Amino acid sequence: MNWLILLWTLPSTGPSTGRVTLWRRLKRLGALPLPGSGALLPDSADHHEQFTWLLQEIEAAGGDGLLFHGTRQGGLTDTTLRARFHAARQDDYLELLSLIDHHAEQDRQGTPVTRATLHQLRQQYQNFWHLDFFQSPTGIQVGQALRQLERTADIPDDLAVPRADPARYQGRTWSTRPQPRVDRLASGWLIRRFVDPQAKLEYTDVPGPNDVSFDRALGDFTHVGPLCTFEVLLRAFDLRDPALHALGDIVHELDVQGPTTRPETPGVDALLRGLWAADLSDLDLETQAHPLFDHLYRALSQEA
Repeated sequence: MNWLILLWTLPSTGPSTGRVTLWRRLKRLGALPLPGSGALLPDSADHHEQFTWLLQEIEAAGGDGLLFHGTRQGGLTDTTLRARFHAARQDDYLELLSLIDHHAEQDRQGTPVTRATLHQLRQQYQNFWHLDFFQSPTGIQVGQALRQLERTADIPDDLAVPRADPARYQGRTWSTRPQPRVDRLASGWLIRRFVDPQAKLEYTDVPGPNDVSFDRALGDFTHVGPLCTFEVLLRAFDLRDPALHALGDIVHELDVQGPTTRPETPGVDALLRGLWAADLSDLDLETQAHPLFDHLYRALSQEA
């Protein structure tokens, strides 16, 4: 495991403002404090840039600093360091979990979770997850609790997904944005497989006047609050197959780049990234991605 280590000294005389500001900045970066005046982060280009800026600020404040990276040479093991990064996120996660449980209980008692509350919970969780460099078990647990709340909450009117009459959506042209990613590819597969078997899928910036548009701004079927388009389609057409909802969890995790609470998510991500790296046309992407979703659905159905 490669690490970045920042060591520094600051003038011991004068106001402590510089030292306090430095530690606050390090906390916002998710850095792990080291004994004395030091901090640790996993080695990455972004973390290297952040530490370099801090090093310049330390020197501008009259201090001295040293930034270096490398593998562990002794002392704390990588496993111990990862555990300490997990522990650094624990209190924030548990406080958020308590808040999620509170809103879930309120929802069960007839006080619906508002759209603003769901957005706030999701944003707070994403902020914590961004600093959870090794995907702590507690972080995954909180992500699962939040997803459960998003799925089962008595969603108020401003987040309601109206029921769609399947008879009105047969033999239609369904259009979405070009260069489809996971939500558009999976939604196109869902439409063909469970909504409109004769659907014609188009990838265009300018939908036709009679097109059914999806996963685009002001589309007929698109994101609603925390729900991605795939999940909106499941609700709109009242598709209750547990395997489809498991697949919806995978699509959601990849679309919002959240925690990988489903074990299949990293594999699906790798396969799709391989398709995108091949620089295929939109139609070729569809042709190769849809069979992947067929196989995934079959596997999830056996699990269910």
